[in-house]
Amino acid sequence: MFHSNRKKMDSNKEFDFLGKIYVWSIVFEPLLFFVIFSQALVGITGNVSRILQFIVILLLLYKYLLSYKSRIKIFNPFFKQYRWYFFYLSFALISGIFGVISNAYTPTLSSSFSSTNASSFSSFINSPYARPLFEYFIAFYYFAYFVILPQSLLRNKDAIDYCLKIFIRVFFISFFIGVVDYLSEALFQIALVPRHFWDWQHVGLRFHGLAGEPRDAFVYLFFGFGLLLLNEKWSGNRGSKYFWFLLFFIAAMLTQSASGFIGLIIAVVLIIVFYIPRMSMRLLIPFIVTGIIISAASIYGITNSERIMDYLKLAPNALKAIETGITLPYLLQIQIVNIWPIWIRLLEIMQLNLIPLFIGTGMGSTSIANSVWYSENGVFNPHANIIRVAFEGGIIGTMLYIKAFLQPLRELPIYQKNKNEIIIYMLLILGVNFGHRSSTLFIFLGLTLLVYNALYKDHQKS
Repeated sequence: MFHSNRKKMDSNKEFDFLGKIYVWSIVFEPLLFFVIFSQALVGITGNVSRILQFIVILLLLYKYLLSYKSRIKIFNPFFKQYRWYFFYLSFALISGIFGVISNAYTPTLSSSFSSTNASSFSSFINSPYARPLFEYFIAFYYFAYFVILPQSLLRNKDAIDYCLKIFIRVFFISFFIGVVDYLSEALFQIALVPRHFWDWQHVGLRFHGLAGEPRDAFVYLFFGFGLLLLNEKWSGNRGSKYFWFLLFFIAAMLTQSASGFIGLIIAVVLIIVFYIPRMSMRLLIPFIVTGIIISAASIYGITNSERIMDYLKLAPNALKAIETGITLPYLLQIQIVNIWPIWIRLLEIMQLNLIPLFIGTGMGSTSIANSVWYSENGVFNPHANIIRVAFEGGIIGTMLYIKAFLQPLRELPIYQKNKNEIIIYMLLILGVNFGHRSSTLFIFLGLTLLVYNALYKDHQKS
């Protein structure tokens, strides 16, 4: 829908230097190879994207606050494509209040978050409430920067052409670098590309490209295919997308990412729950066949990954170690941030304390809960984002979170066939993001709304 008249779309001077800097800031966001200093230093990832985002924000402040020619524009949080995410944020505040009341933000170990003889400001920074408050800011910032802002900065044909072109080119550069790196490691035992620029540590025989850790690459690969889908809708030119999907899927299997495989399982469950009841019989059989193929490939990847099988073998020892307090094996030590929050909720259920299960204990409470396993101050969020979202927002918050990414697409003014395809793929990206947290979920939603809203406006003019 809307393809034939795309060339009529306005191509004006609104796409300026600020718009181009913004495009590069979101293009670099998932490329964690370009992390230039450790997250432990400041609590946020120090990559090139953050620097570009800071420049964009400064330019926006200059444009709208210091320039008399511009008027400040305030977005409407109750706009139909944004409101469900702000419903989620509002509910998260309720969860946070309950978390404060129930002492979910009080660390168990006295050595954590300590600030002896510190100033009042330093005491706040090192208090257990500082990071949770920052988590609320991050949750708002991600949606504002990656979903709302492109609707203002990339409003015309030139801007969208430029954005998709740069995104896809950089994605393929990362992909082919990953292929060369993997083959070099497999054939010659020579590791070419580290996970991050700042530490120059290699990840072994696992695909990752410029996306950072293999688990980050897993999510980025599925995001890249989503870019191809959007570009196909935007340009009206059908390409060999299924061929590329197969290659990207194989590369995802070669990451050997446990969180990635978990994310695929979650994605299948989400599609079954949120989409299959609306699916026609004509589409149901092809979907089932595709699901079987993907599931079989995932199982093959899991059973042939020595690393993942080691996790599975040690899993029965996790509960015993937690109950008895014995020292955890190394592999469980690095996974305890995923295990401990689940254990806490299970204990609460057995004690018939069901309120945290339904409403959670607020953003940042997962890191506070995990801090009992560490003597130093830091951020100890789970690797699996589904654990984090469910622990902090409960069942209700998790449902609102899913709704926030699905409902805007359901309300898009497009043919049902196109809507079905984009919703299925959003569920897939949402699932792999539940496996491992990534900004690609927000970027994909922002770009999807950008492309389809622009196509609809162009259609209205024709």
